[in-house]
Amino acid sequence: MKEERENLENEIIQKRKELESGFRELKFIKDEMAKSSKSEGSDKIVDAASAVVASMNQKLQTTLTELNAVKKALENERGRQKSSA
Repeated sequence: MKEERENLENEIIQKRKELESGFRELKFIKDEMAKSSKSEGSDKIVDAASAVVASMNQKLQTTLTELNAVKKALENERGRQKSSA
């Protein structure tokens, strides 16, 4: 149980790092948009930013799903421990 919990915590930490990376990527794109003028290039930057946001949203949804699964497993384990005590 302890090993499984540690593995799940490590997975959550990894997912948080992925999200932080996505946020840094989004910040970079925002900075690039601020630097660029309102020329044709800004359309491409907006498209790229949209793709990054979509990717981050997908990662977030996956992480939330995994987190809910971890919470449910933890609740089940607590219930088993209470019933066996």
